[in-house]
Amino acid sequence: MVTQKPGPTPPKPGATPPDEVPGAPLHDAPERSRWHPETLTCAFEGHVAPAARVREVGAEDRLLAMVTADGVRLARCLRCDAWVVADPSEFGSGGDRLPPLSEIKMPQRGKALKDALVLKLIAVDRAVHAIVFALVAVIVLVLELHLAPVQGDVRQFLNDTQAGVAGTGQGASQSFFIRQLHHLADVNRHTLLVVLFTASVYAVLEGAEAFGLWRQRRWAEYLTAIATAGFLPLELHELADRVSVGRVIALVVNLAVLGYLLWAKRLFGIRGGVHEDEAELRTAEILPALPGQYPAADAGGALSGS
Repeated sequence: MVTQKPGPTPPKPGATPPDEVPGAPLHDAPERSRWHPETLTCAFEGHVAPAARVREVGAEDRLLAMVTADGVRLARCLRCDAWVVADPSEFGSGGDRLPPLSEIKMPQRGKALKDALVLKLIAVDRAVHAIVFALVAVIVLVLELHLAPVQGDVRQFLNDTQAGVAGTGQGASQSFFIRQLHHLADVNRHTLLVVLFTASVYAVLEGAEAFGLWRQRRWAEYLTAIATAGFLPLELHELADRVSVGRVIALVVNLAVLGYLLWAKRLFGIRGGVHEDEAELRTAEILPALPGQYPAADAGGALSGS
């Protein structure tokens, strides 16, 4: 729904409304944060200015369009609130006239847009995890199906390597690669099946999180929060066993994801829960008032829609 903030206080009796004064100065714009997701999104996806594509605009469309003295049409972007110059070649591509304001769908902006960007970043992270787990599952499945010949080849390679090293009088290499080959030579089918099942479950779980978060589904936020919290003890145990840069980064990322979901998305009733979150999202859809716009003058014409 497109919504318009109430305008400034009407002028004193007898004063000329600013919208009737040519070149009336703009009211002071509200202070905004340095990071403008609306501007960034419009830079990549283009502006959402329906008035730039209709064939004609009239006085009733003054909240979304204006025509300068030399005939240039300016259209208001519903996402970043910028006024853009309309391309005459596109006139008519969006119909003859703008629909009623109550029928104009508002693009994501404010908190809704910030949430969408952050959730998509988390979705990408979860999608990468899902792909990695899926690849592990495929590799383990192929290995399980050909375990005997693979182990035979590995044992033969290890024997040949150790024999060659022994002939030089040097000790056998204990590199990471050699240690993993020894593990592979000794692994049994039961262990492979456990790894296959675990990797498959993780791949499905992470894939479901990625899909739901990309589409901004509330159930995906809960699923991600529960899964992330459930994996934290395992991550802490691994970190206590051996500290590495990768494990520290993974722990920090998961803590940040969990904190964001719980606090910013108000899961599990935190900070008022889903009702407060939805109310904040509705507030974020409100566009700033235009110069000279007053509630009394815009009754029935305020930017409100769904």
